[in-house]
Amino acid sequence: MNILLVSSDYPFANVLGFGLSLKGMGVLIAKSYEEAKAIVSKAMGKIDAMVVDYLLNGDKNGLDLVWDLKKDTPNIPKIFITPIKDERLFKEARSIGCNGILCKPVTVDEILSQIKKAGGG
Repeated sequence: MNILLVSSDYPFANVLGFGLSLKGMGVLIAKSYEEAKAIVSKAMGKIDAMVVDYLLNGDKNGLDLVWDLKKDTPNIPKIFITPIKDERLFKEARSIGCNGILCKPVTVDEILSQIKKAGGG
């Protein structure tokens, strides 16, 4: 399974990416909205799940990314992660198509469990 991990939190993304790779996952890491969009364009059909952090580098956040990719990637599970515990944010994430929501800190097993629940893997 190939997972696109989108987060501007470099240490978090690298540790989580390494942990996912130890579980046999292929991992692509993007640190911004623009970088994620470029990866999705190039790797369309090769991404099996997306893990998207709310906070990203640049002007757009993770929910902007999920919204903008919704039409092109309807069958790819999208797991939303955030350090912000806010029910309004969670409601918005669910309404735009996030299949799972996790608050940081998160573990590799929590991510994989959410992907599996969403029909990935």
